[in-house]
Amino acid sequence: MKRQLLSILIGVVLLSALGFGAFTASGTGGAVTKIGTTHSWYLKNVNYRSSLWQANKVYYDIVYTKGDETSVSFTIAYLYASAAPTATTNLSYFPEADSTGLLTSMTRTMSATGRYTISAEVPDRATYVVITFANTGGTPTGTVVIDGYMNQFN
Repeated sequence: MKRQLLSILIGVVLLSALGFGAFTASGTGGAVTKIGTTHSWYLKNVNYRSSLWQANKVYYDIVYTKGDETSVSFTIAYLYASAAPTATTNLSYFPEADSTGLLTSMTRTMSATGRYTISAEVPDRATYVVITFANTGGTPTGTVVIDGYMNQFN
């Protein structure tokens, strides 16, 4: 029974890796934390209550190694809450309008192996900033390694 359960768990883990790609979070200087089993990570704005010292810029250092997927896209969102996010619900996204004026969440796409540095403004008093990845096409087999930082510039 224990072997069957272990086999099932290993199978589920392997299937989830095949279904969503091999995304990992790392970094010694950054402080990214994965949200459950999603492909989302958050950074905490440690001084969000202090208008004098709160972070106003977030940086994500992304190393993407392309696999057989067509591309990998990401969105950046923020959260006003005292507790760390445990799911990707109730997030506020940076809006972007298309040619018809329809507002959607701002999404950026990477389609080539490379190192990308993304910078975004942190909304006033936001407690967490979340980055979420999704892939299109393929098995996929690519990898994304992410690191994140918050800085305060006045």
